[in-house]
Amino acid sequence: ISIANIISHFTFLSGLNPYWMNSILGIEWSIGVEMIFYLFIPFLARNIKNTNHALKLFLGSIFIIVPINYILEKMNIVGTKDLWDMWDNFLFLYFPNQFPVFVLGIILYFIIIKNDIKFNKWYLIPLISVFLFGFKNGRFWIYTVAIFFSLLVFIISKSNIKIIVNRLFIFIGKISYSIYLTHIILLDLLIKYIKPVGVEMQNIFYFLMYFLY
Repeated sequence: ISIANIISHFTFLSGLNPYWMNSILGIEWSIGVEMIFYLFIPFLARNIKNTNHALKLFLGSIFIIVPINYILEKMNIVGTKDLWDMWDNFLFLYFPNQFPVFVLGIILYFIIIKNDIKFNKWYLIPLISVFLFGFKNGRFWIYTVAIFFSLLVFIISKSNIKIIVNRLFIFIGKISYSIYLTHIILLDLLIKYIKPVGVEMQNIFYFLMYFLY
């Protein structure tokens, strides 16, 4: 962990470097990716005016990133074979591959907040295709999961399910990102000082404790 690496984290530029992107906490990759997305917000706010625009952006971005990722996967940019897994992981985490997931949030904004449900139904065909293709292709599973949770968010927004929409879960939602950034440190300490023993029931107990932690 070099000084330049640390500086890149403080300036949110670590997401541009496959060596530094996820090198300190092992979970901080999303911060740099999100900050890059925020740079595009003025352009998106100016040009994406409705659900149709957002759907077109979502599908178009996937159409562009798929061949780019395919080409980059074949290029040995990192130099050595030992670092190939890191390069493959970078191509999954880096901004272009994550951009369509952000766009799903924009789609939800127009549908839920703006109540703009008048969109071209033909977009549903490629949208469903992307969702189904994720089950067959590891690179696409993130879009399958993101579409699933987008549907879940939409359903929750319309149904007000008390078991999910309540003061406790809303509070957890507000602090969830801070928990995400710190839980790995606490989890490492827990694993270091409280190790499971060989009895099966105790292993289950420790698993649940780790999970809740």
